Amino acid sequence: MLELLADPDTALTVAGPRPKHVPGTVYYDREVCDPTQGDYYLIDKVVVSNFVGKYYGLSGGSGKSNYLNLPLRALGVRPGGYLQYETRSRSHHIYGSRVTPGQKAAKKEM
Repeated sequence: MLELLADPDTALTVAGPRPKHVPGTVYYDREVCDPTQGDYYLIDKVVVSNFVGKYYGLSGGSGKSNYLNLPLRALGVRPGGYLQYETRSRSHHIYGSRVTPGQKAAKKEM
């Protein structure tokens, strides 16, 4: 639900600083749960995904980078999370340390 509220058409991006190896400006897909994937909390015994807050450099919100207030720098990823950005030529991913090769392969197929 949070993903749909933040980007109902899955088309929004945020211009941001490029990773060190990429020339020029890049555009990060505005996904609110992907960078914190694997982190969760419970509401009435229902598992709910953690989500980013003040993360993409946009104003507003609580000022925390993510709801659970776990260590997460702007445009970084939690151990089970990932982030996608676009360049002129294609899309790229940044993966957390616990993302498995199988998860990476599945994301590549999408």
